[in-house]
Amino acid sequence: MIDSNNLTKDIIFHFDLYKKEQIEDELYLMQNQNALNQTSYDKFLELETVVEDLDEEVFR
Repeated sequence: MIDSNNLTKDIIFHFDLYKKEQIEDELYLMQNQNALNQTSYDKFLELETVVEDLDEEVFR
């Protein structure tokens, strides 16, 4: 039998991790935007998108 209390805790725990990672990702992008000139930042965003796409392909 599934313990709904544990299930709720597991869901909340994973959601918290997801939100934390999302916030860290946004901070990472903001720090790079501040550190790079516009041309370099645009190239960084292109590479970031490619890396994310590859990551999704590999870890499906």
